[in-house]
Amino acid sequence: MSENQSNANEWQACPQGEMGRLVVGLRGKRRTRQSMVIGGTASAVIVLLLVGNFAINKMQSPEMADLACHDVESMADKYVSGKLGPAETEHVRLHLENCRRCREKIAKLQKGKADGDVALRRAWQLRQHESRAFAGL
Repeated sequence: MSENQSNANEWQACPQGEMGRLVVGLRGKRRTRQSMVIGGTASAVIVLLLVGNFAINKMQSPEMADLACHDVESMADKYVSGKLGPAETEHVRLHLENCRRCREKIAKLQKGKADGDVALRRAWQLRQHESRAFAGL
């Protein structure tokens, strides 16, 4: 009995190539584990980028009140001049509340219209003044 216990506690030489196979197996497991971690991280980053891109695109081109930016752009002149119907005006107004880009374009158009209106009023006043001046001659 003591002889079997002493034999079990003795170290024995490994068969030829056993340590090499063990090292290769452990390296393979490590590579697999690293690949899974890297792949999972890369997948998570890609999903976050796609979700972020989708959210940003929705914010930049809102389709609020059933209008997309290109719809608002096509109605911009009529909106600024007050020639849209009440329902269309409300749709454009709702879109402008949520779309900075369209708001800025409409503001530029309104400024241009205001500048044009001032010039037109001045020309009309000048014409009236000239008419009065000629009438007095």
